[in-house]
Amino acid sequence: MSPARTSDLLTMTAGRSLQGFATGAIPLGIGPMRDVLPREKLGSAMALTSSSPTASTP
Repeated sequence: MSPARTSDLLTMTAGRSLQGFATGAIPLGIGPMRDVLPREKLGSAMALTSSSPTASTP
């Protein structure tokens, strides 16, 4: 069940905590990409990584 569709405080708190963790982990994924990918592919890889959590939200 989506945290936005519940009236249970525990479920909503757990869902929002996971959402906050995922949002905070985006820069952790971008950092290694700067070291590994060539400059030409870095922009599109950063865009894909940054938009992934938004694309999976119902």
